Amino acid sequence: MISKDQEETYRKVCEENNDLRDCLRMLQREMFDVVCLKNDVFTQRFKAEHGKELANEEKMNANIESIRDELFNLGFEESGKDTIAKFKLNFKRLREFMITVDREIASMAIFN
Repeated sequence: MISKDQEETYRKVCEENNDLRDCLRMLQREMFDVVCLKNDVFTQRFKAEHGKELANEEKMNANIESIRDELFNLGFEESGKDTIAKFKLNFKRLREFMITVDREIASMAIFN
């Protein structure tokens, strides 16, 4: 009886961990999608404002690091702290990127 309860608890925890891993992967994809979308908007507005394409050095860079899929598959004890730290850093960089892009777009005369 005890072993059956332990097995059931273990199974539930494994399912929850898998759900959490899937959510983290999705969250990372969404973060990169937001950066791409914001970059596209900035690029289009820059072209409308200046009549030319952005030079490579003028392109906005969020400096978000991709978290390797292997880290998501490791146990929390092995990689949890690193994964959390990278997500925190990535969200900080995303916020800074969004503020910078919004400030640059607001400075364009064509849209003000």
